[in-house]
Amino acid sequence: MIKQTLVALSIIAVVSTYSCSGSKKTAAAPAPPVNDTINEYLYKRVLKDKELYGNTTDVLPIDTAYISKDTLHVLTGKLQACDAENFDLIWSGMMTKSLPPQIPVKLFLLNDPTCKEQHRFHLTFNTKPMHPGGENSKGSAVIKLSGMKTGITCSY
Repeated sequence: MIKQTLVALSIIAVVSTYSCSGSKKTAAAPAPPVNDTINEYLYKRVLKDKELYGNTTDVLPIDTAYISKDTLHVLTGKLQACDAENFDLIWSGMMTKSLPPQIPVKLFLLNDPTCKEQHRFHLTFNTKPMHPGGENSKGSAVIKLSGMKTGITCSY
């Protein structure tokens, strides 16, 4: 009986050893990170153009916008565009007389018909020309960027 038990255990040990040795588990390779964001740090000046502001009806998708010192940072959603230089921040030159003043602006994209790619963009704009009392004034204002639900308060 002991002999039969030892034989049975030996067979089980051999079968389990050989049945598991051929199946190696390998971890799936992680997908490479996708960086489809084009960063530009041109620190462009706001384009003050009442007619272009009035004629611009397209609302570009904006993921995030924030102020750092005198710079407005705008991070867009995916857009069919290839070059960050084709963007402008346009302003009619008008602001509300509320406290703090509200400054409506629009992000404008000059379409390039040869571009078929989609990218996100990190754009930067100089906000000094929009200061209610001039570039060297002190105070605060709320920038109302078309496509954003809330304004961005900037102190200057």
